[in-house]
Amino acid sequence: MIVAAGQKASLGRIHAGATVTVHVAETTLAIELPDGETPAVAHQVAL
Repeated sequence: MIVAAGQKASLGRIHAGATVTVHVAETTLAIELPDGETPAVAHQVAL
């Protein structure tokens, strides 16, 4: 579980302890994983 811009996103145990990059837009969070893979579904930001 990570928190970015006040929003929670679950990444799963496989990424525990990994450093990730989060791209924050007005209504979405795009999470870039350490292996270069980006989840297909960006998390919607609750307004």
